[in-house]
Amino acid sequence: MKDLSKTYEELINPIYIRSLFKTDLEFEYWCLYQPFEDLQKFLKTFEIAEDYENCIIIRDCINEKKLIEIKNRYQLR
Repeated sequence: MKDLSKTYEELINPIYIRSLFKTDLEFEYWCLYQPFEDLQKFLKTFEIAEDYENCIIIRDCINEKKLIEIKNRYQLR
């Protein structure tokens, strides 16, 4: 069971996750397709890792998703 726990911790490590993307743009696109709640948790994880450059990307994606949601609400009226 220790091996599974260690593997899981490695998989959710922000440095590992970020390494899956070659460019900031790829990472940004991936973030834009993640659920809002997951992005918020992801942001906290990157903050703990003190990876502030990627925190900015995630924060911007969160804000963009909020703006899209607001825009969609007003278009439905």
